[in-house]
Amino acid sequence: MEKPTPQKLPIFSPTKISTFIECPTKYKYVYVDRIGRFYQKPHAYFSFGTTLHQVLQAYHSPGGEQSVEFLLSQLDDRWISAGYESVDEEREYRMRAEEVLRLYHQRALERAGTVVTDSVERNLSLNLGTFKLSGRIDRIDVHPDGTVEVVDYKSGRDDVTTGDVYGSLAMRCYMLLASRTMLATDIIGTIIALRTCRSASVAITHEQLQQTADEITNLANTILTTNITAVEPVRIEVCDKCEFLSRCQRTWKSRAQGLAPSQNSRGEY
Repeated sequence: MEKPTPQKLPIFSPTKISTFIECPTKYKYVYVDRIGRFYQKPHAYFSFGTTLHQVLQAYHSPGGEQSVEFLLSQLDDRWISAGYESVDEEREYRMRAEEVLRLYHQRALERAGTVVTDSVERNLSLNLGTFKLSGRIDRIDVHPDGTVEVVDYKSGRDDVTTGDVYGSLAMRCYMLLASRTMLATDIIGTIIALRTCRSASVAITHEQLQQTADEITNLANTILTTNITAVEPVRIEVCDKCEFLSRCQRTWKSRAQGLAPSQNSRGEY
């Protein structure tokens, strides 16, 4: 008799969970209907952030040279041009990126010898019973006393506070992942606002980590028990900045005209 194939657990990332919290309809479009490619277009801020993440990954990876010249050469090699509205805008962002990397290098030198970078852009996964929590961490450092520091870059911010760190669902997920998979006794979360290289750090207790695990479990189970396919768009505060607004507007118009929710007057999806 053949053994039954083990059922794969659903996987939730901090981004996936945060999307559901923000708007279940957006969650449906992105993760169930998978129509994001038709609506989500390149943006300057995304290209800028992705470029900086890739450059810093090369800088902190084994074999990466710890010099400002290396950073700037990586900027040349990894620059992403998509999403900029003009040559002038792209030039302005490029100059800003150089300023960010020079300042980052200066701050990195100040920390040299005090911590060791364990890994960069590291994927971690944790089985939480009915699902797996998965996350990609920008950088993980280890201090001389064994403390593990989870570092998250924010390319669109000028400042950050300790309240921002603990208040970040993603950061608490990253700290939970690092704590449980690396068996860290002490763990710190740090967010770096790359535009100014200002940072804030928070230590988290085992009790707080368990509270995070419980919170994430409750959120994931809510998603799993929600009939996502039946979710209908509802106007909320973030609608005007959402790339799916036109899709929802067609649904609202169709609903007003008495048509099926998935069709507009021309039968389009």
